[in-house]
Amino acid sequence: MRTFIDDDAGYLGWISEHPVGYVLNLERSLNPTYLMLHRAECHTIRGVPPGGEHWTIDPIKGCSMVRTELERWAEAEVGGVPAGENHLA
Repeated sequence: MRTFIDDDAGYLGWISEHPVGYVLNLERSLNPTYLMLHRAECHTIRGVPPGGEHWTIDPIKGCSMVRTELERWAEAEVGGVPAGENHLA
């Protein structure tokens, strides 16, 4: 798992190189009520950020090629379970 905080270039590079990977959106404060799981190719987490200039300030991103790695990390470190089934198709 790789975490991107204040690193838009690194994040955009990762999703470009791993289009079949997974991205976990989470608040910088690690709020367990906001954990959104996406496929790296999801249009909502790439391109131009909606409502702002940055992707990795808040929310930050956790990225992995393995979905369960992000789910286990979210449960162990943040205390929540990611939502976002609609972003995984």
